[in-house]
Amino acid sequence: MKEPYSLYVDELSPDEIKATVSNVDSYWHNLQGLRLVVPVPANDKSLIYRSYVGERISGIHIMPMGRFICMLVGGTGKRGMILLDLVYKEELAEEIAEKLGHVDLHDRFMQVYDDIIRHPENHEKYKLVVGPRPMRPWPAPVRR
Repeated sequence: MKEPYSLYVDELSPDEIKATVSNVDSYWHNLQGLRLVVPVPANDKSLIYRSYVGERISGIHIMPMGRFICMLVGGTGKRGMILLDLVYKEELAEEIAEKLGHVDLHDRFMQVYDDIIRHPENHEKYKLVVGPRPMRPWPAPVRR
């Protein structure tokens, strides 16, 4: 089996249900991980990609990411990511969806939850790692 893709998070709740990401490098690295479950074309306006990520509702995108409900928040400038592990915690998922305070957000949240439950084959594709994404060393300069 292939090693799970590392999702780098700033904080993980003690119960390991909620993880948050505010580090911009980790944010973009984690988004690259979508390629494990959906082909992300160079043109991100593709219908396949947009239907997977979902429409932005009140500044939030909600999508499945393996066993996690992934919520992308923010707009131009500051961005953040919330990852929720609610597998087999339907009552808690419904509680959280209710707190979102918008019917469309609630519906999208529960649609994503159902999608995660229906696809257990994706549950082990990602793992959470607390801390910033390691920086890759720059390649050595080429001498001419």
